[in-house]
Amino acid sequence: MNGEKENPTAIVKIDDREIQPAATLDASATLLGIISAAVQSPEINAEKVERLLAVYQTVEADNRKKVFFAALARLQAELPQIRKSGKIVDNKGGLRRYAKIEDIDKAIKPLLDKEGFAFSFDEKSVSANGNLFVISCTLSHKFGHSETKSITVP
Repeated sequence: MNGEKENPTAIVKIDDREIQPAATLDASATLLGIISAAVQSPEINAEKVERLLAVYQTVEADNRKKVFFAALARLQAELPQIRKSGKIVDNKGGLRRYAKIEDIDKAIKPLLDKEGFAFSFDEKSVSANGNLFVISCTLSHKFGHSETKSITVP
């Protein structure tokens, strides 16, 4: 525009937030164009098309991962310290404090929503007597990448 060449490494903005390098978007679109042309060529067999699609899927997965981690970095910069208002007496009579789940939820939900994140939990028993559990949390981003972390607890 105005005869100026666009910067291929410019940042794409959505809702006033940086999302991903334009060059990455261009590479993905270019690759999709190549695949589209290859599919129409009689010289290209199904195996080659499958390999091209696999490369495209890898590029797209990498793009989603980059967007996920960029949003996660912005989220972490905004996360507040949460007051430990919960109390529990341990088996030795000592007092332990913890952040209540409702306080955590109230503090982080708006920030998660702002960056396009959602989370879900899962649990499963991993001991014969049912005293040991693995609790897993999956953090998903609106552009498709997710990460799951687990902890084993009594």
